[in-house]
Order: sequence, then structure tokens, then C-alpha cells
Amino acid sequence: MKINTLSRSVISCSLLLGAMPGYAVQLKEVMVTAQKRVQSVQDIPISIATVTGEDMRAKLVTDVFDLTAVIPALEVRAVDPPSQGTAFAIRGLGTSVFNMGFEPTVATFIDGVYRSRSGLVSGSDMIDMARIEVLKGPQGTLFGKNSTGGVVAFHTNAPVMDETSGEVSIGYEEYGTARVNGILNLPLVPGKAAARFAGSYANSDGDGWMDNKVSGNEIHDRDRWNIRGQLRWEPTDDLSVRLIGDYAKLDEKCCTPMRNKNDPRTGAVNGPLAASIGSTIIDPADLDDLDVALNADPELEAEDWGISGELNWAFDVATLTSITAYRKYEDEGFKDNDFTGVDVLLSRQDLPEVSLFSQELRLAGTWDRPFQGLDWTVGVYYAEEQIDVFNSFIWGQQGVIHSNT
Repeated sequence: MKINTLSRSVISCSLLLGAMPGYAVQLKEVMVTAQKRVQSVQDIPISIATVTGEDMRAKLVTDVFDLTAVIPALEVRAVDPPSQGTAFAIRGLGTSVFNMGFEPTVATFIDGVYRSRSGLVSGSDMIDMARIEVLKGPQGTLFGKNSTGGVVAFHTNAPVMDETSGEVSIGYEEYGTARVNGILNLPLVPGKAAARFAGSYANSDGDGWMDNKVSGNEIHDRDRWNIRGQLRWEPTDDLSVRLIGDYAKLDEKCCTPMRNKNDPRTGAVNGPLAASIGSTIIDPADLDDLDVALNADPELEAEDWGISGELNWAFDVATLTSITAYRKYEDEGFKDNDFTGVDVLLSRQDLPEVSLFSQELRLAGTWDRPFQGLDWTVGVYYAEEQIDVFNSFIWGQQGVIHSNT
């Protein structure tokens, strides 16, 4: 079976101005932190792909699945449920498994905080992003042993000092999806402190892009919202503090795979058997029809929140960086595990919890003597994670079998 992802149709109009003779085209320098320090992307001695927030907005990137269209060699693998399976792959290398105990080989970071399960970011829309950096190849030296395939690093816009600004955007997309995004930047103390808020809400009011022929309902709809608040404080030129808190909520009829190929006996045997009990099987299987046959609509509820604090203290010869974070994720899912209209096997994943505390301390500087221009970085990292999962498998009318992991 194959997971079929949603491709939105969008109508846009733009005016393109070409460079005229006698006028020079100025390219904007892109700064990144791929080596745990601010550098020009042209000075990074590793393979890296970067997309800025402006590019994401121009190309209508609204979630992680849209990134494949703007970042070469990046693949987003969707497996149900997202908390267990959704994972990134770079150059075809990545891990996508059904076991919460495994961490993906492409590491995910958001504002310097490690996300142990990249599927947990799939519920959040790409709102108020400064840039996304994709580091290709092993990055174990600076990002840990769980980055053998590479790193996907998300960076949001930090609060801006001495600038009051905001924006609200409202959009209407395919399959009846309405989307509202908002950003607000507020200076608190001139030159010293500022706050920034960003949020998004998307709802398709039950109008999903996949049809369940058994229940008659449309599934794979969209109903999610998230909000993020930041505080930036710079009491001196040498000290800066950035506090971030975010919360995301998702409640959708999701997710199920579609049939790519049926058993050769479906038409002669399975189809009539399903019809005899008032059910159906999609035959022939056709991914373009966006049809499934399930005796129960899938359900997915998820809640993701976290807080983090980043401190940067500059000395004469080095800069000390501390990043402390705590995150918690919960979801509850229900689905038809036999993927047919016959009542054979259902499953319920009740409130799996993933909590993660992490602490990073890093000291970085540049030696002018005796090694002129030599950049150096030393640091320590600590992380503690707890995962609790409770699964229920329902075999038709035969009762419930419980397994704890």
C-alpha cells in the first residue's frame, strides 16, 4: 500500500521584471548556523541547502510536506500515525518505522532544540520562518550520533527591537480549506527587549480530499491550530536571552493508506464476500480516484507543546551558549487496520506521551594566535526522554487484545 499525500491547487499572479542592460543585479547574502556559529552559506564546507522564509511564502510552503518542492534531495516520508512514522530522508537515506522506540537517522532541530521524533513537527504549519537549513550527510560532530543521514534545522524569526509590526493573511485552498495566519512584533524596552507572536489556524470543515465509500464521509480533512510566543532580552551588548513557548493542537479524520494493487482474486472472491455483508472493496485499485473502503473513519488527535531558553554570553575570546528545553507530545488515534470495508481489525492508540528534556552547553571562539583564523567549538549535551504508549487491537466482534509498550 502507498500513502498518497495532498497536493493543493493554487492560482497566483505575479509580475516578473528582468534585469535591464546597464543595471547590476545584487544577490542577497544568506547567513546560516550550520556549524553552530553565524556564517555565510558560501563559507560552509559541507553540502547544504537553504530556503528562506521569503522564498517559502512566495512558493506557498505551508507544511513540511511542501518542502520537497523547494529543497533538492529532501524527501518527507508519511506513515500513519505521524508521531511514529513521518520522517525526513536526504539523498534517499532516512528511517521511517512504526516503532516509537526508534529515532530517525535524519535529525530535526527547531531553533536549536532537538526533536527526537521528526513526525511530531508534521502537525505544525510553517508560520513565521526565517529559514530552513538542510545539511546533507553525517553531522555527528556537532549535532549528535542520531544525524547519520543529515539534519533538517528550522529557524523562526526572532523578536525585532524597536519595531512594531504585524500582519494577517487569510487564504482559501483546495478541498474547502480556510487558513488564517497572524504575526505580531512588539518592542517592550527600547533597544533592550521585544516580544513576538505567531499563530495559524486551518480548517476544511470536514471536507477532506479522500472519500470513504463505506461510510460516505470525506476523510483526510484539516483542523489544526498553533501559536508561538517569544521574548528577546539584551541587557548588555554581550548578553542576550531568548525565551520561546509554543502550543499546537490537531483534530482530524486521518490517516489511512490507499490501495495501489489488489489481490488477483479480489474481483472473483473478496469482492462478492464483502458485498454479501453489505461492504465493499475498491476494485480495481486506482490512486487517482482518491477512494478508500473502510468500515470506520480514521481519527487523529494530537497535542504538542514546549518551552525553551537560549542564552548567549560573549567574552573577549569566546561565546558561551546555553540552550535548555522541555517538550511534551500526546496523541490519540483510531483506524481500520485491515484497510477494507470488512470488519476484521481495528486499532486504537490511546494517548502516547513523549516528553523530552534537553540541555546544551557550548563554548565557541576563534584563535588569532598561534593559529590565526582557527575556529573552535567545545560543548556538552544532555537529554532525557520518556515514551509511554498504550495500544488496543479490536478483532471484529471477538473482543479486545491489549499490549503495553
